[in-house]
Amino acid sequence: MSGTRIKRWLNMHGKEFNADGILKDEVRQQKLAKGAHPEAIDDYARRLKIKYDQQYLCQITRVQRP
Repeated sequence: MSGTRIKRWLNMHGKEFNADGILKDEVRQQKLAKGAHPEAIDDYARRLKIKYDQQYLCQITRVQRP
């Protein structure tokens, strides 16, 4: 079951985010080109990075338990 949560998260968000949960630069540029406000993009990236980190923490916590 190792990595299931992260794999699921990446399947859902992999087109926009790197494997470490950080918004891809080309996605940021596309959003800016479409007129998105930079702070809104940063907020979106930050919120999803937090969700990624929570999934990662759950994953490593489960793996470490005997």
